Amino acid sequence: MELEEAIEHAKQRAGHGVTDCQREHQRLAGWLQELIELREAVAPFADLVNKTSGRIPTERLSLANWHALVKAFTNRHNTAYIAVNS
Repeated sequence: MELEEAIEHAKQRAGHGVTDCQREHQRLAGWLQELIELREAVAPFADLVNKTSGRIPTERLSLANWHALVKAFTNRHNTAYIAVNS
């Protein structure tokens, strides 16, 4: 099953979100959609991270790239989850 299919399945099971199970399916659909969005946002940086053994070389990223990277690794509560070389 692809992510898009899993999202559609979760949305169908969610219905109107009356029961606990339906509300959990709504949350699952949201998480899966967020996963797709994060993967798309991070994709341009995957090669850079892979080429540098998982570390992001700070001197090679422009301000625009840093902004995109931080945004990609920030969850809904605005907490950044990235580590960089100093």
